[in-house]
Order: sequence, then C-alpha cells, then structure tokens
Amino acid sequence: MTPEERKKQQERDERQQKKREWKDWMVTVEQARQDVARLKLDVKRKPSPLDFKKHFLGHAGVNEKLRQLRAECEGKRFSDIVDDEGHPYVDLVMEGGGTLGIALLGYIHALESMGIRFLSIGGTSAGSITALLLAAAKQDKRQAKAEELFHMLSELDLPTILDSRFPVSRFIRAVQRRVPKPKQDAGWGARVKGRLRSLAVGVSRFQWGVLSCPSILRRLGLNPGERFLERVHKILEAHQVPTAGDLNKRMTALPDRLLEKKDGQAPKPIEIPKDKRPRLALVASEVSTGTKVVFPQMARLFWKDAEKVDPSLFVRASMSVPFFFRPLRPEDMPRNDDEWNELVDYDGGTPVDSCTLVDGGIMSNFPISEFHSTAIPRTPTFGVKLGLEKRKRIDAMSRGLSARPLGQLGAAIFNSARQTLDEDFINKNPDYKKLITTIDTGPHDWLKFDLSADEQVDLFLRGVAAGAIFLKHFDWPKYQEVRKQLERAQLVGAEEQEPPRPAPGAANLTPPTAPPA
Repeated sequence: MTPEERKKQQERDERQQKKREWKDWMVTVEQARQDVARLKLDVKRKPSPLDFKKHFLGHAGVNEKLRQLRAECEGKRFSDIVDDEGHPYVDLVMEGGGTLGIALLGYIHALESMGIRFLSIGGTSAGSITALLLAAAKQDKRQAKAEELFHMLSELDLPTILDSRFPVSRFIRAVQRRVPKPKQDAGWGARVKGRLRSLAVGVSRFQWGVLSCPSILRRLGLNPGERFLERVHKILEAHQVPTAGDLNKRMTALPDRLLEKKDGQAPKPIEIPKDKRPRLALVASEVSTGTKVVFPQMARLFWKDAEKVDPSLFVRASMSVPFFFRPLRPEDMPRNDDEWNELVDYDGGTPVDSCTLVDGGIMSNFPISEFHSTAIPRTPTFGVKLGLEKRKRIDAMSRGLSARPLGQLGAAIFNSARQTLDEDFINKNPDYKKLITTIDTGPHDWLKFDLSADEQVDLFLRGVAAGAIFLKHFDWPKYQEVRKQLERAQLVGAEEQEPPRPAPGAANLTPPTAPPA
C-alpha cells in the first residue's frame, strides 16, 4: 500500500469512527429529549434558569458522556496559550442559521466542559447573536459562560421575538405549517385527505400573503424587529455593556497572566500587543454599496460617535433575513469619504441616507476568514457550521429541484450565494477543514421560532455531541505541523517566482518601460 493509499484509508477509517461515535451520542440525545417530553415542560414561554440548568446542562446521560470525554482527552493540548489556571484559549467563529443557533450553545458547553476558553469571537446572523452574548456574558474570560448564555436566551424569549401584526402573523404561521405526506401504502381516502389539506394550506398562504404584501412592498420586511432590538439592549445593559466602547473594553480585557505552553517546554509568560488583542466580528451586508460589513470595526461608517453606539444594532443588522425582518437603515450618517475608501475601497463617496443593512449571511454566512493569519498560529480558530454537510445538502437540494422546482430553485440560489464566498476561502486554505465541525441539526426548521422544549433540548444536545466528537479527534500539534509545511511551501514558491538578478557587470536586458500617456 502506497503512502497516498494509506492516507486515504486512514481518512476513511476516521470518518467511519466519527459516524459510530455520532450514532452513540444520538442514543443519549434521544433519551434526553424523551425525558423532557415526558415532563411536558413548556419552554415556549420564557423558561426559568432552573429549567435550563436542569434539562440542558444537568442531564445525567450527557454529563456522563462529557466525563468520559475528559478522561480520554486528559493532558491533551488544544492551544499554545493558557492562563494561570490551565485553561487553553481559542478563537471561535459561528455560522448563521436562525433558531438552529441553539445548537451553538451546546457546542460551546462541550468546549467549556474541557476547560477551553475564548479570545476572538465572530459570527453571522444567529452566530452573531451568540457571539455578542458570549462577549458580554462575563468580564473574566477564565469563567465558563454556557449557563449564563442560557439565562440570556431565556430573557430574549425567542418564541415571542416576531413582532408582526395581523394579517402578517397569520401569513407566517401559514408558511411554516407543514402537511405530513401520506404513507406510500395508504389507501385512497388518506391520499385524498392529504391532497385536500395541502390545497387548504396553499389557499391560506395565498390569501394571507396577498394581505401581507403592503408590509413587504412599503417596509421591505414582515417583522419590524423592534422587539428583538429592545430585548438585546436590556440584556446588554444588565451586563454593563450598553455601548460599543464598553463592549470593546470587555473584549480586549485579558486574564492577569497568560502563558505560552509548548510540548517539552516550561510555560513562559507572554504579552499580547494591543494590535493583536482579541476582537469581535459580527457580519452584516450593506446592499446599497455591496459591502460586507464587520461590526464593531466598521461602525464609524454609519454612526458619528461609534464608541457610544448600542451594540444591539450590530446584531439587529446581522440577523435581518431579507423580507422576513425589515432592514436596518442608519440615520444621520457621518460624511467620511476617506474611511469608506480605507475600509471597503469604495470611492463613490459616503452614501448618505442610502445605506441598507441586512442579514450578513447573504455575503458571508460563516466568516472564518476574519481571523485568518498566514503565520503559524499560537491559538486555533475553531469554526462551527449548522445543518447538513455539503454533500448531503446537495443531494437533498437535487431531490427538491426534481419534486418542487420553483420554490426549491429560489432556496438553492439563496444558499449558493451565502455559502460560496466562505467555501471558496476554505478550499483555498484546506488546513481549516481540520478546525471546522458541522452540527447535524436534524429535521428542525431554521425559521421556526416556537420550538418546543424537547426540540430545544434536541438541538442543544446535537451541538454538545458535535463539539465532543470534534475535540476527541482534534490534534493541535499535528495541525501546527501542517501550518509549518504550508509556510515553508509558500516561502519556496515566493523564491521561485522572484526573477533572477543579473550578475555584476552584466548588460541590463530589461526593456524600457513605455512613456506615460
């Protein structure tokens, strides 16, 4: 067997092992989901912190799985930077995905259970909401934040976040309603009933859709989003980060003593320069100028006093799903043509009163490129995606295009637009595939805001399972070696591309440049 064949066989064995571990975890997930369903716990209406801690963080089967993981990974290195308590530090980037973002909390809980803490944090849409709450949760980065994130989520009260009025609310419910398909061996009576139900749902969608047209045509969105903005603002005020300046101070604050710890070497104190301090990256899309906007870095383009801006505006822009939420339109924008040129290379002048901020997912739904560095990193950038892997997603979309071509074509175009830029970056930097995990979110709908208790538990535990399996297989020294090889290859490539220098005294055969026009 050649080395190439041996490598491919090893990769196949690793994929099979991950599949077996995932099935094993899913048994625990299903048991936890059934336990919550038997309790008939209503998480649709503002659950108490006790409910979250008991049914999300305190499930016996999940804790046993995490205990096994800690035993298997004891002494394993995840980063070169640790604090004086031994917590390794990583950067974290989270994909957008609506209410599927609950799975991100499970992923974070799995990482924190292994002692991992976070420096720079980024995300889009649901990922940006989680990133902002994670950044605001506690000032001390050494403390675990998963439990406090759940408290924040309960205050956000997702099931009541939609603030549309009649008849728009009826239209949204009609669109989200799903009619179960009759079984293949069902009799003609069941098939007729199924067809009649589908017809009734279709008529209902058309009827309420026509009545909802003014909200889309005049206001460009079904839901104002003001309720979401108000609740996020209250959460940030309660955690003493009401302004972007306060948020930046909390993000850049570091533990008193950080150490660099490598294999075979004693830990040594390190100082992180100001320009390398942790930062927050919340991605939105400015469609008037076609600009990918990263908050809070680019806040000064849209508000005169960027330090005093309410950070809830950043995630309000990032989660504005086109036509589902109204876009965010900053008012009284400053005139700063030079900064538009500097930050986004836009030479059309400040687009005063014309900026329209919508969901960052239409440009970059998984902004892992924000923390990219060509140097060998001292901390990895962990990335977490939501939904099916690409191959499964393509298969599912192909079946949809065959069965329901018109509706599925629109979904396929939207998904292609929001995924292509990030996947192109990953294809050009394939080492990042070793840092990224995809949470299989199962049958859950990303725009279903009234998730039941067992559905929320299911999503959360799927995130825990994905995080645990990823940590078990992640090899930090091996990844660093891959980056070293890439750096050497880049240096060799740069030397080969450099033109040869003429020998001393040799004639210069370089043709003269053309005179300016």
